[in-house]
Amino acid sequence: MNSSTPWPLRAAIAWSAAESVALVAYALAIGIAARDSRGSSITATGWEMAVYLAFAALIGFLCFGLIRRNSLARTPFLVTQAFVVIVGWTVFSGDGGLTKAVGVIILVVGVTGVLLGFSPGLAQALESDASADPDRTGR
Repeated sequence: MNSSTPWPLRAAIAWSAAESVALVAYALAIGIAARDSRGSSITATGWEMAVYLAFAALIGFLCFGLIRRNSLARTPFLVTQAFVVIVGWTVFSGDGGLTKAVGVIILVVGVTGVLLGFSPGLAQALESDASADPDRTGR
């Protein structure tokens, strides 16, 4: 990524990298919380952490695709943001003021990601590089 990278592409890369890091932090928090809990199963906690870490890795691969300006990375980026919106709505539907506040933050992140994914600047940044690189067009 250099200074000629369009801002929508930079934003999408930063967005997906931040989401990946947040999932890793959440998985670690689950592990730390389970260690101090009496009723949690080590096996169940391990699997839960593994699922979140797998999602973080997949989002990391998505980020790598965006860095390479692969136009095929746009759809998984949008699907990821749709899931973020679903998670945000689910958290917002919970009880308590803090839970609702966290849900609103997650919703804002997801909706902003969706808007970013549909931005013409991102589509143009991904498509313009694919047409300029003869190795990626198959010619």
